[in-house]
Amino acid sequence: MSIKNSKYIVEIDKDAKRLKRIFEDLKVHRECIIDSNDRGWHSPMRKLGIIISKENLIDDGLIDPIWSVKKHNVIDKRLIRLKPNTEIERIDGNKKTFYKFRRRRLV
Repeated sequence: MSIKNSKYIVEIDKDAKRLKRIFEDLKVHRECIIDSNDRGWHSPMRKLGIIISKENLIDDGLIDPIWSVKKHNVIDKRLIRLKPNTEIERIDGNKKTFYKFRRRRLV
């Protein structure tokens, strides 16, 4: 299957280490917890929100909405989780890494 023909392909620059960490955690552990107090996460979380809304990953039932854990009216951590019937495949390119989302059948 060609990369361009699939609907649920997310492409990440090789330099975007924090975004790659999110997708690698999703691939291996099916969820990712992000400490929101770390200032370096602001830009990657904005990019992740743009990717999720652009690819309609929440609306099409591939990923759960991002959950925020609040403590004393401050967002402490964020949880990103895959749906039970979703799997991710990693495809390495020259300058980009592609993550292909697809549904699997639950028996």
